[in-house]
Amino acid sequence: MTAELYAALAAAQAQLVNPPKDRTAKLGAYSYTYADLPTILDAVRPVLAEHHLAVVQSVSAMDGQVGVRTIVIHSSGESIESETLWLPAGDTPQQAGSAVTYARRYSLCAMLGIAADEDDDAGHVQPKKVSRRAAGKPAAAEAPEGYGEGPDGSTAAAGTSSSAGEEASSIPNSESPSTPPASCLHLETRVRRKDGRIETRDGHPVHECAACGVEV
Repeated sequence: MTAELYAALAAAQAQLVNPPKDRTAKLGAYSYTYADLPTILDAVRPVLAEHHLAVVQSVSAMDGQVGVRTIVIHSSGESIESETLWLPAGDTPQQAGSAVTYARRYSLCAMLGIAADEDDDAGHVQPKKVSRRAAGKPAAAEAPEGYGEGPDGSTAAAGTSSSAGEEASSIPNSESPSTPPASCLHLETRVRRKDGRIETRDGHPVHECAACGVEV
């Protein structure tokens, strides 16, 4: 049973407040304030002790990672513990120590329901790629597999330039559009006719692109 522990923890959380964020971390152009581990411990220990609670944090290491598990215990002998929070250990003892301290801060705050950092989620959100439709531009037909977009926005087969499509579209054909597209995906085909008759090869009709006249 953990009834006494839960009651004591609920009472303690009613008194706990977020510790003062008196440190600043900088990540390139982005910065945020936070409370370091000593500040957090100084803020929570008196309240926990008032309700006969204490915190124990164990540290482990495995496969290049360090792990921290936080245990909240009550004078009755009841306890509740977190899952182990694993972080990369780094390449030096100093980096490993920093990872342990970082894990202790976050694990402890999560167990006690307090926050020691600013809500910095928005600072790490990557901008999404805006589609042509969303940007107000007409959406191009989706290219079949093996086709990619060129630097000028045109679409051509992989391994070819858009000029290849232009050269192909210039093949004469009496029934081809007078102004074929700059690059053609051959999305629509038809039976090729010559002098009004269906052109055949080996007894089978010859098909061509309806846009540029290239045999397909």
